[in-house]
Amino acid sequence: MAEPMTAAMTSARVSPRDRPRRRMSGRRFLAYAGAILILCYALLPLYWMVITAVRPVSELLAIYPSWIPGGIQLDRFVNIWSAIPLASYMLNSAIVVLITVLIGVSVAAIGGYALSRFEFPGNGLILAFVLFTQTIPTVVLLVPFYTLLHDAGLINTRVALPISYTVWAVPYATLILRGYFRTAFSRDLEDAARVDGCSRFGVLWRIVFPLSLPGLMSAAMLIAVFAWNEFLWASLIASQESIRTVSVGLNQFVGRFGTNENLPLWMAGAVFVALPPIILYVAAQRFVSVGYGVTER
Repeated sequence: MAEPMTAAMTSARVSPRDRPRRRMSGRRFLAYAGAILILCYALLPLYWMVITAVRPVSELLAIYPSWIPGGIQLDRFVNIWSAIPLASYMLNSAIVVLITVLIGVSVAAIGGYALSRFEFPGNGLILAFVLFTQTIPTVVLLVPFYTLLHDAGLINTRVALPISYTVWAVPYATLILRGYFRTAFSRDLEDAARVDGCSRFGVLWRIVFPLSLPGLMSAAMLIAVFAWNEFLWASLIASQESIRTVSVGLNQFVGRFGTNENLPLWMAGAVFVALPPIILYVAAQRFVSVGYGVTER
């Protein structure tokens, strides 16, 4: 009896450092190495943008620019706010993003829920049409959209961009939410609420939407990033200074002042433009990761 107790006490005294370590398999090593390479590839443009914003102007014209700047000049991050109305541009973009997300997610949620729950004549046809809209290049739609907005007198108005972005964002957001509604939770919860006397819209508001918050956040993030970064269409229908978005404003800054000596100033503005989507994604990461992880079976 004493021998087993002695062996157990001896094993308990063994330090974690003395225990044999598990060797990393070749497959896991390749997976980690691939992940690190992908991460470096994704962060490289951000790193180059930041060091370009802080490096001296003399280093910009070098034939072989260095990966580490010879000096750091942080005054560009202050001067960019006075060089162009960056705050006004960012406010305009934020308004466009907010309106587009609210309308786009609301319409896509109702449409995705209807396509996932109800079987009616033409259900498959509607789904096929929504899928077909995703195969049409955006450039093909520019002229028809511009003609419609011009005839309606909406060019260079604040409602033109939210209307356009909502029309473009609703189809793929509907597809995302349709797949989420089909697999995220059981329909028994909805049936139980219906038995208790809850209306269809009551079920949607009290049961479906709260349980689908990760999916709704994922769709909202995709729409927000699209509306914040879009440049081509915004440069066509929102060229006035008062309604210009941040992507168009930075491009106008380059066209006005050139890209040699003012390139660090431009990159400083680009750093500020890249911060809101990053902050938003980090803040909503818990919901977004769950929403992306649920796919249609």
